[in-house]
Formats: sequence, C-alpha cells, structure tokens
Amino acid sequence: MFQAMKMPKLSEASDEYKIVRIRRGVGEQAKQGEVFLDVETDKGAMEVAFYLTGVITELNVREGDTVRYNAMLGVVDTPE
Repeated sequence: MFQAMKMPKLSEASDEYKIVRIRRGVGEQAKQGEVFLDVETDKGAMEVAFYLTGVITELNVREGDTVRYNAMLGVVDTPE
C-alpha cells in the first residue's frame, strides 16, 4: 500500500524547515523510528525519523529545499 510521508511538526515556534541532508533515497528501506532527514529551523538543527516502514518509491524534496509542516516529502510502499 502506498502512503504519503509528510513533514511532521517539530516545534511550536516554527512551521518551516530547511532540508540539510537526506539519509535514504528511492528504492531504499524506510524503518519506523530511523532518522530520514536532517533539518534546520530558526532554533537549530533537528532530525526527522520515519513514521512508516516500507520501501521509498518517491521523493519530492532535495537537500537545500525549505518545506513547511505537513508538506509531502515522498511516498513509501508499506506492507499490507
């Protein structure tokens, strides 16, 4: 089953996040709880973990992009 990965809200103080590093790419395994992205906010650096488990089939962001809370980051094919 294909499911959208969306940007979670990491801080009450900010809704925008700059993507510094993407740790997994298309075709790679996503495991719930593992770090997927390194992001920066106006308050500092943070890590974003997967909340789904499966295979990444699509990425809609690149390093250097700025995304908002709830933006679609990509798609994961999860086991049914």
